[in-house]
Amino acid sequence: MISKWSLETNMEQRHAFMIVIEHMLHNDPEQMLMFITGIGRSGKSHLIRVIVDVFAQKGHSREILLSAPTGSAACLIDGFMIHALTLMNSQSMGDANQQTVDMDELQEIWHDVTYLVLDEVSMVSMELLANIAKWISLAKAGEPERRDKPFGGINIIFMGGMVQLRPINGTVLYSHAVVNNLSRCMFETVKAQRHLFGAFLWRSLTHVVQLVQNEHAKADLTFIEMLGWIRLGSATMSVGSPPSDWHHLQQRLLSELHKNSIDDFLHFSEAPIVFGEC
Repeated sequence: MISKWSLETNMEQRHAFMIVIEHMLHNDPEQMLMFITGIGRSGKSHLIRVIVDVFAQKGHSREILLSAPTGSAACLIDGFMIHALTLMNSQSMGDANQQTVDMDELQEIWHDVTYLVLDEVSMVSMELLANIAKWISLAKAGEPERRDKPFGGINIIFMGGMVQLRPINGTVLYSHAVVNNLSRCMFETVKAQRHLFGAFLWRSLTHVVQLVQNEHAKADLTFIEMLGWIRLGSATMSVGSPPSDWHHLQQRLLSELHKNSIDDFLHFSEAPIVFGEC
């Protein structure tokens, strides 16, 4: 399986893969709350496909659900919006005290499920995470061995890079503002309590794996390093030696390629040209 999915050369991918698969194969009773993060193009989506494939080969397809906080992100992994899986609606913001759902339908969705992949976790707020845990716990309320565990005892695999899109009208999961400023008012409203519970859930992770290899640009170390600086908003534009990140990008202009690398320039001879509206 390692060789089939080309995991031999990526130690972090292989490590994350083995944690999940060994947990599943050994039917580990300890709940797994795992976060797999990394730079763009480091193979997070590929790892999801590998995990799903192994679950299918071992006859466990019904035990895993794939989800994301938006429809477009869910489509990219052949999954579902997390709101659809938990029957949350936007009017109640997932508040179990303000929303009634068909409990039979909710329990049917989660009946055989023991693992949930939640992709693009950077867009999940503390409040949303608390609501997700609440609804899954309600779905699993009929299983006594799971009743007292967060997320109804479901094993969660969070995926995504935390410097990507932030939650809309919500607090990012890694914020320390809530836990560093505890006061009586934090417990006076339901919303404040959900914020605090979401912060607690995120700090209950049992495994964290960071993917560091860019699987799509292994041969260009300069480009990979530059992407890292751009990702952090620290790209250089100064003139001098070594060339700045801006200067490195300028070398890829067609006018520069025509002067310096005719072979690279010819690669663009049949490339589509996109025009903006004037």
